[in-house]
Amino acid sequence: ATHTCAIDASDAAHCWGENSRGQIDVPTASDAAGTPITGWRAVAASKGGCHSCGVTNEGDLLCWGCDDDGELGPPPEGVGRRWG
Repeated sequence: ATHTCAIDASDAAHCWGENSRGQIDVPTASDAAGTPITGWRAVAASKGGCHSCGVTNEGDLLCWGCDDDGELGPPPEGVGRRWG
């Protein structure tokens, strides 16, 4: 990957590096369902890809960036959207 992500001491996620497909534009206000984002438990940049994913403090799994192969869509069968 030509970008990376990390979480700071106040639970804010930051991504930096290449942003050709929005892969470093971390959601900050709310998720697609309107749930406010209060912070992040984990974030990761995709290896060799143009998307990033994270788990919010509320337990929601969110991805942003490119969606060429369904990376931003619903998770696979049996994998929930809430972690916690």
